[in-house]
Amino acid sequence: MILTLKSVDKEKGILFDIKKYSIHDGPGIRLTFFLSGCFLRCQWCHNPECFFPDEKIHWERDKCLGCQWCVEGCPENAVSFIAGALRINHNRCKRCYNCIDNCPSDAIRLVGKAYTVSDLMPVIEREAPFLENSKGGVTISGGEPFYQSEFLFAFIQTIKMRGFHLALDTSGYTTEKEIMKAAGMIDLFLYDIKCIDRRKHIFYTGMSNKRILSNLRRLVEEKAPVQLRYPCIPGINDSESDIEELIELLLSLPWIPELRLLEYHDYAKEKYRRIGIEYALVDIDEQKANRIETIMDRLNATGVKCEIGG
Repeated sequence: MILTLKSVDKEKGILFDIKKYSIHDGPGIRLTFFLSGCFLRCQWCHNPECFFPDEKIHWERDKCLGCQWCVEGCPENAVSFIAGALRINHNRCKRCYNCIDNCPSDAIRLVGKAYTVSDLMPVIEREAPFLENSKGGVTISGGEPFYQSEFLFAFIQTIKMRGFHLALDTSGYTTEKEIMKAAGMIDLFLYDIKCIDRRKHIFYTGMSNKRILSNLRRLVEEKAPVQLRYPCIPGINDSESDIEELIELLLSLPWIPELRLLEYHDYAKEKYRRIGIEYALVDIDEQKANRIETIMDRLNATGVKCEIGG
């Protein structure tokens, strides 16, 4: 169960994770910042806790001992147990997080934390030797980074002033103005394509892909550095017709970006259960290696530079 707290200052960004030593989010060793908030609701999303850009207290019922030390330790009397479930009075909560500190079984933890750009730059500086020696850099991911666009651009500008290679992992669901503004500062776009068919895209992500495909075309027209990522979801976007539509799109572009095929897995099922969100793809089988290899071979045969994995 996730309990959303009050919104924070707009000058701060909400991040739900910071990942060091990543090797799948761009060239070299990467330091990846995951911003909360997303416009899409992909049914296979691995990070459902990032859907909204808020600080959240994550309570895992299975870990809870029922000791209620969280209740006793709250100086504002904002925490209570009602019908066996944790409840927070948002009007009283001052975000001291004593409830988290007092929990003996780690059943309560914070998902999403507010940072200023100044808070995050020392994190980057500490990792600078690893990033520079490996010809790596910083990646901003999500969620959808453009969901917190004001903070995103402030962060981008500061990183670029320091001179780090910067990658942006995005679905492309933003305005043309914002995507082109980013194009002037980003060294590599990791651009996610979910489905080509618009009706499928709406059904499985909750949004049309019209804006996504339009922004992709604009980036390619401007010769922005783009690497495409296509998650192969069995029975959803991996059919012969789906791949033919993908090929048709790629061949229609002024030049064809490198493409990475991402294998489906259901590692996030337990995460959905813990935060009280239904996992929609319960009946789906994980992608078989020979199928995704067949898709890769089909794409490579058309002249698309295609590999498996991020």
